[in-house]
Parts: sequence; structure tokens; C-alpha cells
Amino acid sequence: MAEPTPVVGIVPTEVAVTVNDVSYNPATPNLSNRVLLSDERSPAAPVNEMTSRGGNDDDKAGGIVQRIKTFFYNDYYVPRDAIRGEITAGLVVGLAVVPEAIAFALVVGIKPQWGVDTTLMTTFVVGVFGGRPGLCNGASGAVAVVIKDIVENEGVEYMGYTVMLAGLFCIAFGLLRLSRFMILISSSVMVGFVNALAIIIGCAQVKAFKRDIDLSGTKKGSLIGVTSNRRLLGASYDVFVDGEPWVDPDIAGWMLLEVAACMITMTLLPLVKNPKLRFIHWIPSSVVGILLATLVEHAIVRPAGFETRTIGDLGRMTGELPTSLWNRGYEIPPLNADTLQKILPTAGTLAAVALIEQMMTLTLVDQMTKTKGAASREAVGLGLGNIAAGLIGGMGGNAMIGQSVISIKTGGFRRLSNLMTGVTVLVITVAAFKLVNLIPAAGFVGMMWMICYYTFEWNSFRLIFHAILPQGFRESSGRHHKIARADVAVIIVVTVVTLFQDLAIAVACGILLNLAAFAVKSSQGVRLQGKRIYRERKFAGGSTRSIPEDPTSHSVGGGG
Repeated sequence: MAEPTPVVGIVPTEVAVTVNDVSYNPATPNLSNRVLLSDERSPAAPVNEMTSRGGNDDDKAGGIVQRIKTFFYNDYYVPRDAIRGEITAGLVVGLAVVPEAIAFALVVGIKPQWGVDTTLMTTFVVGVFGGRPGLCNGASGAVAVVIKDIVENEGVEYMGYTVMLAGLFCIAFGLLRLSRFMILISSSVMVGFVNALAIIIGCAQVKAFKRDIDLSGTKKGSLIGVTSNRRLLGASYDVFVDGEPWVDPDIAGWMLLEVAACMITMTLLPLVKNPKLRFIHWIPSSVVGILLATLVEHAIVRPAGFETRTIGDLGRMTGELPTSLWNRGYEIPPLNADTLQKILPTAGTLAAVALIEQMMTLTLVDQMTKTKGAASREAVGLGLGNIAAGLIGGMGGNAMIGQSVISIKTGGFRRLSNLMTGVTVLVITVAAFKLVNLIPAAGFVGMMWMICYYTFEWNSFRLIFHAILPQGFRESSGRHHKIARADVAVIIVVTVVTLFQDLAIAVACGILLNLAAFAVKSSQGVRLQGKRIYRERKFAGGSTRSIPEDPTSHSVGGGG
């Protein structure tokens, strides 16, 4: 029976449930491939069949023009009734990313202004050139725990070069279309990844309770206090034994009060369900928590005769626009083989971590919007964004899962929301910097601890516990939430290696363990009988059959 002729412009069944119109040709995967939602209409028809099958030169030329029109329409057109949602999402996310950018800059040990500049640059550049509209980009925790190594070991003057080299790696990743290999990173690897990331960032905040904090970015001067790439005693635990003096007990008490004020606010505010107060959910809980901590500092702590450190005390924001790397006030090292040797390991790790976060966020947003982003183009956009961030002396960035989810739920899944986020960050940087200087550093500690709490996969403890129990005991006690013990080993190994080494090595170890587990599991289906090798193959119906192989062959997984 002849196969039916494919019809250009028809989407798969699972997508057609929520999509009424399509404005791209499925035969052209190099485009953004984003389907139009039900409230959008394409100004032009899809590419016709003759063009897609190969017609005359005029048809081909018209097809190219049509594809260009479709490309820009899908990426940059915003229906009139969707503009308000896009602007609202950009404002909400813009308010949320500024405190996080400042907090991650403190983790690295650089001035808060540089973290905000990084978010500003990556938001605009990746938002325009990336392959997934709606993704929120900026300074992130995954990047912070990597880039701090080069700042501590070599100095901030090497940070810009490192970020730019990482950007080049991301561009190469996208141009070579290596995103297909991201399937090797399993869910168990990602669980170990995020768990270790939460531990590292959480421990890093303890440094805020030290008496002396250096944010100049000079060699071995940082908020975390690690003096080598290898983390001692697990993650940043060495902050407890580095010998640096702590703040006075009364100051520590006031700081803990501000930390508690921020954390309690971020915990309780999302629980408000009163319809009359639904406007509260339009304001990020982190922003409300930071403002409440600021109120505690200036209405309670200082009138009582005490004061804690504020952002203005650590690294005053000046309201200036981002400047070039060569005008940051420190001497830039020559770009030679010695410099490349110093920055190459950190740049490779930074690119790997940023790409993992970017692809993971892209996949999540694809699922939420029932659309398809271009992974290779997104990697290229990420690389361009990091190159731009490096040129202004920024710390590098990638997509932020939490803020991207907020943007989608608020109605921002087009590029207008990304641009609006950048505009909001710019306005805060230029017009509200005096208010930012008044925020106590303890407020950011509370915010980061809450982010760590939400980042950590607490359910992994239950899965690990159930996996190590004997099968008979699990069945008798009704404990059915179990994952394979190989996956448990991957989670533990990735977490531990991340704490003592770095994220890229940990992910590589997790992938190797997964491949080894797969090889062992596959070999269990092979049996010997006489002079023949049999491989049991499972089919969709659940039945199996034995397929004879050539006994002289070294590969058991041959034809059949």
C-alpha cells in the first residue's frame, strides 16, 4: 500500500489539539519552528508544496522570501491583544532578576553593578538572537559557582576573557548542532546537578557573616573564600574553618532577623489565595522580601543603635551604564598563550554548565507552551550573549528556569517580554540605584537560601531511601516510589563530585555511569546456546523473540 503524501503545514495530532494555525514548513527545521497559538494569524500562507518539492527558479525564490517572512513573523510579531501580557511579564521578571543578579555577584566576589550589567546584556542579546522566545537570561547561580574560581585564583581581570571564550564554545556547540547529544544527560544527572548547586550556593551565603568582605575581585579575595579549584570539606564548607573573624554577635542577631523577614515573606506570600488580593501575586515574593528586610534595617535596626552592611557598603551602585572591559578600572592581561592556559579550563566548564541550564530551560518552556524552540540557534544566542557580557566585564549568564516559568505563566512567551525585562533592568540600574544601595546584604542571604530550598530536589531523599530497601520489605509496606539503584548511584556521585571538584566533571561522571549501567543492563539480555549467540529483543507488544547472530561477530547488537 502506498504511503500517504505528507501535507505541508499540518502539525502532529498531539499539537493540533491546542494549535489552530501553523506558519512554518515542517520540512525546514533550520527555522525557529514555532507554531502560532490560537490567537495569532499569519499574514501569509505557508510554503506551498511545489516550493518544498522543488519547482522552477521563480518558485524557489518565492519560497525563500516566504520563509524569511515566516521567520521574522514567528519570532518578532506580537498580536495586539497579547501586548499587555508581554509587557506585564517583562516588568514582573525585571523586578525579580535584579536582586538575584546582585546576590550572584556577591557569590562571585565582584561588585553588584557588574552582576546587574551582565543580566542587562544577556537579556537583550539572547532575547533577540536566541532560538526560544520567552526564555529569561541573566547572571545565574550555576555560572556564579564556576566563574568565581577564576576570580579567586587569577583575579577579576581574567573574568572577561573567560566569559568570552565560553561564549565562543557555545557558538561552536550551536553551529555544529551538538544539542542532539544532550539526551545523554539523564534526569538522575540533573537531580545530582541541582542538589549540589543548591548546597554550594547555600554555603556561600555564610560568608556574609564574616567581618571583612572583599568585593574588589582581586586574587584570592572573594565572598566565598575558596583558594583553589578543589573545594575542601565539601562545597564551600571551608568558610567555617578559614580562620577569618565573624561579625559581632549582636550584629549577627540583627542580620538573622532580616534573613528571617525575607524568608518568611517568600514562604507565606505565595500562599495567599484571597481573590481580592490576587494582585499580590503579580509582585515577585523575592522583591517583597527584600523590601521588608530593608524596612527592618532602617526602621528597627538603625534606630536601635546598630547597623548591618548594605549594598552601598559592599559595592556602591553608581547608576552608570555598562562600560567596556578595558574601562573597568583594572589592568587587562595580554591575550597570549599564558592567559589562554589560565582561562581555558574554567571557560570550558562555564560553557558546559551554561548550555546544560539553557537546554533544560528550553525543554521546559517547550512543554509549557506546546511549541518547539530551536536548540542550536539558542546555543548560538547564548554564546553571543556571553561574548557581549564579557566585553563589558560581566560574569556570564544563562537561562533562569524560575524566572522563565514566571514569564510564561504571566503571559510572556514572545521576544517582547525579553526586551521589556531588559528595559526594566536598565531603568532600575539608572533611576533606582540609590534605593538598591540601601538594601541590607542580609536580605539577599535570605532570598538566596529560599532559592536554594526550592532548587534542591527534596524528593530525591525518599527515592534513594526506597531504592536501597529490599524488594520484599518495599512490597509489604507499600513503598512503591522507587527508581533504579543505578540512578541512585548517579545522583550520589554527581552530587559528591560537584561538591569536591566542579560541575562539568560531575556531569561527565554521571554520563559515564549511565552508559555503564545501560551496557550492563543490555548485556543481561544476551545468552549463549551451543555455537550461536542469541539476543532477546522486546517489541511494542511486550513479546520477545530470539534472533541468531553470527558467532564470529564481536558485536552482539548486530542486524536482525
